[in-house]
Amino acid sequence: MVLARSSASASWRLRAATVVIASVLLLAGCAGQAHAPDVGVQGGHRTNVVPAGVNVTVMRTFTPFSPDGAPAAGVAAHRSGSCFTTSITVARRNTYRCLAGNDLLDPCFARSRSAENVFCYASPWSKATRLHLTKSLASTVHSTTPLRVTRAWAIGLSGGRRCIATGGTTEVARGVPLSYRCGSAGSAGVHPSHHAVRTALFSGRNGALHDVDIAVEWRA
Repeated sequence: MVLARSSASASWRLRAATVVIASVLLLAGCAGQAHAPDVGVQGGHRTNVVPAGVNVTVMRTFTPFSPDGAPAAGVAAHRSGSCFTTSITVARRNTYRCLAGNDLLDPCFARSRSAENVFCYASPWSKATRLHLTKSLASTVHSTTPLRVTRAWAIGLSGGRRCIATGGTTEVARGVPLSYRCGSAGSAGVHPSHHAVRTALFSGRNGALHDVDIAVEWRA
């Protein structure tokens, strides 16, 4: 009987030790999972992962016409005029640089080469000006190949400012052409970068320069 009790006691101690060892291993495994490197982490640094709190610059494509052929944003004005070259603002087929009296309109979008009207937008967020053509596109614009335009048509800066690409001579600051006009607030230029968050050099009305994140870029 004493031998039986001793065997039972030893068996109980063995089972208890096994439970303890299993618990320790389980806790170690959980700790290892808690400190395991995330996907995209190499050498202690994240790769291709945007840090928390930083937004990615959003790329938007402007669509001038709705599926039924109407101007997507509606029409704000009706004018007459003609076009003389392809757009220098956006790189898109059937997009032109036009004149209405002494006013330069670019970009102006046509449904086709034979269109009798083009629709000109001052910005991606504005309504169109319907320009009735007094001369056909075929007679005034001989090349149908879009110009090579690599910059965005417009940018939206962190904080809410929106800026439109300009033509002609621009000021250069810190080696960056300030080729965007941000209304009456100032001007801006985009830093060359392939980062997820692109930045612009903003020049305020007082001439102060600031680096600002670009929230959105519009292209057509």
